[in-house]
Amino acid sequence: MGMANTFGARLLRAWIDKGFRLSRLTEITGCTLEQIPRLEFDESQPSMLSSARDIAATLSVDPGWLIYGDEYHAGEMLRLMREQTDCLHELLALARAAKPDWTD
Repeated sequence: MGMANTFGARLLRAWIDKGFRLSRLTEITGCTLEQIPRLEFDESQPSMLSSARDIAATLSVDPGWLIYGDEYHAGEMLRLMREQTDCLHELLALARAAKPDWTD
């Protein structure tokens, strides 16, 4: 994983995009500005998950993106597409049941 897709790099990018003071970010994370881009998210620490969600809310970003990166959005989009496809199949089945002589 490149540094551009680490938890710390996403955090730093979102923090800067919001125009927040970098000194505050170093206080929150306890890291130097050089260390922040290399931060990796460790789900085994429950307090870190809670903190990441709080930080995401402060930054108005999706916690999934902040924690997992761009792959999170791709997975979510795929899940939603599958859900919508299932709904379309159900609608098609209902239409066919309502009008049996209907063809594609």
